[in-house]
Amino acid sequence: MLSNITFEHYYDFANFCKDNQYFEKSIKFYSLTLEKIPNNHNLISKIFDRRGTSYERIGDWESAEKDLK
Repeated sequence: MLSNITFEHYYDFANFCKDNQYFEKSIKFYSLTLEKIPNNHNLISKIFDRRGTSYERIGDWESAEKDLK
């Protein structure tokens, strides 16, 4: 078990889930990443994009639109 989980761990697992079509799990871990990541980090827009496309894949168009804007 990892003892010091960072936003990078959440982000990597979210990407793994998304790439393997576990979209609901990817949304959960992208959200955890956004909670842990520093506010000015350059990955934030990419995380919103990837979470937005995961929302899109499960048909949650409202959430997808919010993230993709």
